[in-house]
Amino acid sequence: MVIFKIVRHSNGGQQYMENMLKYILDDRALFTGFNGISGYGTNQEIICKAMEEMLFVKKYFGKVSGNPLIQFVVSYDSNVSDAFMASSITKEIARFLVDSYQYIWVVHYKPREEESGMYACYHAHIVINSVSYTNGKMYSESLENIRSFAQHIANVTGANIKIECSYEKLDGSMSTYHDNKCIYPDSHIYSGLL
Repeated sequence: MVIFKIVRHSNGGQQYMENMLKYILDDRALFTGFNGISGYGTNQEIICKAMEEMLFVKKYFGKVSGNPLIQFVVSYDSNVSDAFMASSITKEIARFLVDSYQYIWVVHYKPREEESGMYACYHAHIVINSVSYTNGKMYSESLENIRSFAQHIANVTGANIKIECSYEKLDGSMSTYHDNKCIYPDSHIYSGLL
């Protein structure tokens, strides 16, 4: 089973943008020689440049307040056996966003034990600008949109998807919601990357 997590810090502002971009591009990021880090519409290697490019879109549409970034974390199961495979799959997953949002994605390595007793080691961070570069609309984290993205992930990976959503509350603490609906791959759409 693949875990798809959505993380939102609405009150973090520009400092949150900088911290998040530093976090995903830190020394755990896998430079595999095959798109271990990539992006669309922004510079994935220079944090300051990536922030400038995302802020430019926000300023252009007059939406500099509110949620600065949306972070998606895709924790792969043990069927994703190496960094090359994790990068290939993440690249395909991120294509879901290409028509509307600037993004940066990176693959990290961190072992975790699955319920089956197997070890999964790879997870991807996909960080998007919360403002669409095409129409200036804020990303809607509606359950319908999240499940649609999860369906895409299921179809790319061929795995069942469990959804978790973490949101910052007004007091700064985090609240986590676990969607009880498991998302299954459409057998006629599955891309066969695994």
